[in-house]
Order: sequence, then structure tokens, then C-alpha cells
Amino acid sequence: ASVVRLDSKGKPFFATNLPDQGFHIHKMITAPDDHIFLIGSSVSTGGRVIKIRTEGDIVFNKEIVPASEFSTLEHLYLANNGNILVGGNGGDKCYYSLLRNDGTDLLKYILRGSISGMGMNPVSGESVVVGFDADRGRGTIVGLAKDGRQIYQKSTDGNFDKTQLTQNGIFLASTATGRICMLSNMGEMLFDRYAIENERNIFEEINFTSNGDILFKGKNN
Repeated sequence: ASVVRLDSKGKPFFATNLPDQGFHIHKMITAPDDHIFLIGSSVSTGGRVIKIRTEGDIVFNKEIVPASEFSTLEHLYLANNGNILVGGNGGDKCYYSLLRNDGTDLLKYILRGSISGMGMNPVSGESVVVGFDADRGRGTIVGLAKDGRQIYQKSTDGNFDKTQLTQNGIFLASTATGRICMLSNMGEMLFDRYAIENERNIFEEINFTSNGDILFKGKNN
């Protein structure tokens, strides 16, 4: 895998080959200072987060999920203060970390089950991590402060795969059931319902709009 930056005329400014053989990029974000952050995984090197300078050289290449055939790193968020939130899965465990801008750990966590959703408020730096343990049929909702400290941990019977943080609270939704919950920023349940009242439905997409609406798109549009 490689990363290429083009100038304003479309000519390559740099081309950086990533050192991990078989590495697949999952997500990439350009920070306001033009540094590049990307996440991905390979069987041999696990789930990793990589930072690339504006000149194209690699600042750090850090393992988050240990190497295995099940290693994935799917979640990447940047806060305005420069902190980086990453998360992924590996077998029967999930891994998530809050890192400083230089790649050093503020805090890192390992839990049973898998991460189904994550979100971050870039202004406040607060985050939420949503997981589900299929063996127990139980989910976990964890709130993190801007320094990575755990604010709360809640148990739930829902498997939520969509997460959205707002100034007013946290929204969790499930495409498999159409269930939608809202929590306060301290983890208190504000409401818990289905998109279609008292009825489970499968949705292809759930989109959170900028004005606060939530759109549920069914398979037949």
C-alpha cells in the first residue's frame, strides 16, 4: 500500500510506500496542519495507525490490535486538541486507544467482544465506545473524557452499529432492528425506542443529518 499527495496542479508531491507487506488501508484523515493519519491492518502486522508528515515521511507506525487473521482496525477520529481515537477488533477481544499527536498512549483498553461503533466530539474531545459480546448477548457503552479516563460504563441488550455525538447527547442506532437510543453526555438514558414504533425493522442505512434529524433508509427505499 502507498499514499500519494498531489499538488494543486495534480502532480505528485510525495509518494510514501507503507512498510508493512499486505497492509490494507481502511480509513485516512488529513488533519488541519496537513499531516495524514491512516488506519488499516494486515495478517502479519495486525491493526495499525500511521501518521505521515506533510513532506511524506512516516512519523509513527503503531500497533493497536495484535497480529492475527482476525485483526481489524476500523475506527479513527481526531480531536481539535490533536488527540487520536482508534479502535478495532481481534478475535474475541476488542482494542481501543486514545493517543497523543505524537503517537504515545494516553490510555488504552482491551475488552471482551467486538467494537460495533465509536464516536468523538472533536470540540470537547469526549468519546463513546460501543461494544457487543455475542457469546453473552450483551453490549457495553463506555464514555471517555478528553484525557482518556473512563467517565461511565453501561450495560445494554442492544447491538448498536451507528454512533453519533452531539452537544446535546449521544445517539446509538441499530441497522439490524431500527432501534434508536439517546443518552446524555454522562451516559444517562434519555429515550429508547424503534424508528417505527414498537416494531423491529432492518435498515440498509442510518444517517445523522447536520440539523439533528436521523434518516432511516430501508432496502426498498
